[in-house]
Amino acid sequence: FKTLPQVYAVLFFLMLYLLGIGSNVAMMSCIMTVVKDRFKKVKNWQVAFVIAICGTIFGTVYMTPGGQSVLKLVDYYGASFIAFILAIAELYTFCYIYGVERICKDVEFMLGFRPNIYWRVCWKYLTPGLMTIILVYTLCTLEPLKDGDRDYPLMWIIIGLCISSLGLLQLPIFMIYSVSKQTEKTLWKVIKIGFVYFYNFFYKFPF
Repeated sequence: FKTLPQVYAVLFFLMLYLLGIGSNVAMMSCIMTVVKDRFKKVKNWQVAFVIAICGTIFGTVYMTPGGQSVLKLVDYYGASFIAFILAIAELYTFCYIYGVERICKDVEFMLGFRPNIYWRVCWKYLTPGLMTIILVYTLCTLEPLKDGDRDYPLMWIIIGLCISSLGLLQLPIFMIYSVSKQTEKTLWKVIKIGFVYFYNFFYKFPF
C-alpha cells in the first residue's frame, strides 16, 4: 500500500459514500413511514421517487460556488438548532406527559423486569435537566453565524430564521390541533393528568 497512496483516498471517499447512503436510507425511511401511514394506497416506489426528485432538486443548490455557505446556514438554522429543541420537547413529553411510570410498565411488559431507580432518575430529572441547562447556555452564548471571517448578510439570516420557524412552529400547531380534536371529556382528562404530574413532580418523591 505504500506504493499505492491512491488506494487510501479511494477507501476514504468510499467510506464517506457509504455513510451518506446509510444516513439517506434512514431519513428516507422515516419520511416514507409517515407518508405511508397517512396515505395507505400510495406505493413505496412512488414515495421514494418523489423524495428522490425533490432531494436532487434541492441538493443541486449545494453544488453551486456558494453551496458551502448555504449548507452551513441550513445546517445551523434547519438541523442542529431545531433538532436540539425538538429533542428537549420530546423528553418532556415522554417524562411528564406520557410519564416515567408508564415507560417503566412498558419496559417491564416487553423485557420482564422493571427499570431500577438509576434509569428513572435519569429519565425524569437528570437528562431533561441537563438538556435544558445546555439549551439555556447555548441561547445565552449565541453568536451571529459567520462564513469564515465574514458575517452572513441580513437577508440570509432572515431566511435562516424562517427555516427555524417552519420547523419549530410545527410543535405548537400540531399540539393545538391534537388537543382540538379531543372530546370535552378526554380534554378534561388530559388536563387532570397534567395537574397530577405537576403535583407529583413538585411535592412528592415519585420512587
